[in-house]
Amino acid sequence: MRKENWDIEFNKYINSLNTKEYKYGAYDCCVFAADAVKAITGVDHMEEYRTKYSSVEEGNELLKTLGKGSLYKTLRSKFGKPVRGCYGRKGDVAFYKDCCGIVLGRIALFIGINGHISIPLRKVQRVFLVD
Repeated sequence: MRKENWDIEFNKYINSLNTKEYKYGAYDCCVFAADAVKAITGVDHMEEYRTKYSSVEEGNELLKTLGKGSLYKTLRSKFGKPVRGCYGRKGDVAFYKDCCGIVLGRIALFIGINGHISIPLRKVQRVFLVD
């Protein structure tokens, strides 16, 4: 459930992103999205995964042992059935090409090794609603 002042906390989180450097397990696409959801709801959906991997391979292995086998299936188990990307709203978790990001409005923001990238919401494959 979104906190009463979720939009203020979400905006604070988004504004803090310029100070973060990409690092698997510390600040990658999953941590980025989970921290945004935590700012909105107060719930840490990544608690059991934090700092337990430092590469893509280790992260994928963790999804097999602690998660549901893949990032998509794990997100689905935590947030329920996704909707088409175009139905996302600010703060929802976006899913695109096996990465997760955050819906900002008409775009979704993603993080990668080369920095942040925005994708038009109409191109995002699925969105997991953050209620």
